[in-house]
Amino acid sequence: MREGVISGAGFSVAVVNHRKDGSPYWIDIQASPILATDGSLSGFIAVETDITARRAAEDAASAQLARRTEAETMLREIIDALPSALYVCDRDENVILWNEAYTAMFPRLAPARGRGVTLEAVLRAGVASGAYDEEVRPHTPDEARERWIAALLQRIRAAGENSPS
Repeated sequence: MREGVISGAGFSVAVVNHRKDGSPYWIDIQASPILATDGSLSGFIAVETDITARRAAEDAASAQLARRTEAETMLREIIDALPSALYVCDRDENVILWNEAYTAMFPRLAPARGRGVTLEAVLRAGVASGAYDEEVRPHTPDEARERWIAALLQRIRAAGENSPS
């Protein structure tokens, strides 16, 4: 505020004030210079708005975001510590999360990992990379390979039907 007054340019600031009982409240101050006819600064006009409720809502949202971020970080650490390979898909079968064990167990699928890649694309990349050679040999005819991919997708989808929505 001081700089705006000294420069004569005005200012916009949010400040905490206190009522007679000592309780705090927030105000937003928008101050604009008033110029005399000769162009000199003759004063300021200010509009003050009580933004206490908005600040409380912003503070609550920030606190909630911090809690969610902390919980997400903790959950990610737990998931990465699991010894079993794990991936999570959204409703559209886009893979949204992979754990470290999945990466370690299926290193050939690393090139297929990426935000938004579909489960089917991951399976196809696995077949192409030889990750499923025990189930689908390199010389397996295309039609048989397609049936195997379709059957695996069907089993995965059926298992996911019991997942919470």
